[in-house]
Amino acid sequence: MTDIACEKCGGALFVDREAVLQVTRQGFRGGRLFCVAGCTEVWLIKPARTMTARAVKPPDGRGKYSRTVRTVSCRVCERHYQTRGTKRGRCKACRTEAQRARDRRRRLLETTPMPSSGQTTR
Repeated sequence: MTDIACEKCGGALFVDREAVLQVTRQGFRGGRLFCVAGCTEVWLIKPARTMTARAVKPPDGRGKYSRTVRTVSCRVCERHYQTRGTKRGRCKACRTEAQRARDRRRRLLETTPMPSSGQTTR
C-alpha cells in the first residue's frame, strides 16, 4: 500500500484540481483528495505562509510626507508650544483645562433634573 492509496479500499486517491485552484485563490495551500470508489474524501488546507512573517509590510497611510515641527503661541494663554499642525491651537495645559470644564458641565447636566413644563394632570 502506498501513501496515495485509500485507507478503506486500497484504491487510488486523486487530487481535485478545481479544489486546489479554489483553495489557492483564498490564499491557502492544499485541496481535496478523493477515492475513485467514493469511500474517501479529504480536504487538506494549510496556510500559504505563516502569519508571523509577512513578505510585504501592511499598507499604512501615515508618513507620506514630512511635517516640520513649528513653534506657535497658544490662542488662550499666548504661551509658546510646538506643533506639527498648520493653525494655532491650545497648549497642553489649556486643552486639559478645557476638557475638565466640559466634563464638569456634562456631569452637572446629568445630575440636574429637567424642569417640568408646568402642566398638571387631573
